[in-house]
Amino acid sequence: VPSDESPLLRVEPGDSNQSYLMHKLEGTQTTVGGSGDRMPRNADQLPESLRDMVREWIDLGALNN
Repeated sequence: VPSDESPLLRVEPGDSNQSYLMHKLEGTQTTVGGSGDRMPRNADQLPESLRDMVREWIDLGALNN
């Protein structure tokens, strides 16, 4: 699904570096033409271990299982 804030897809299966979701979680969204706040908004950044889990899920193809 295309992002409303960036030219990237929200999730690019197999490529977390090209997935806008990861940039939003890392707070690097402006480096890829995005905008808005880091996710989750108005809360502490997710722990690195959880961000790594999302990154791995995307890199393994973002399967819906």
